[in-house]
Amino acid sequence: MSDGISQEEPPASTDEDRTARELILDLTVTLPTRMLLSVASEIPKLASRRRQQVSGEVGSARAVGEFVVKMGRSQLSRRLQSLLERTQNESNLDADDCD
Repeated sequence: MSDGISQEEPPASTDEDRTARELILDLTVTLPTRMLLSVASEIPKLASRRRQQVSGEVGSARAVGEFVVKMGRSQLSRRLQSLLERTQNESNLDADDCD
């Protein structure tokens, strides 16, 4: 054409162009999709592992709690018994003083 504008054909696609397009496609679509699928398959495994770990921790905490309650109950029983004996002794002394 003679209007001064040259109309060149676009360059033919080269191997480098195709490799660049494949790389962009991998980075924007394929890689995120694979990561999403990988994470989705790992979540149940991680949740199960954490559940087992927490279950063990809860079991240990329960055992410690039961031990503490048992010891506290024992101490309280001893102290109450001592208090009752002391109160009875004081009552007996007061009764002896009144006679």
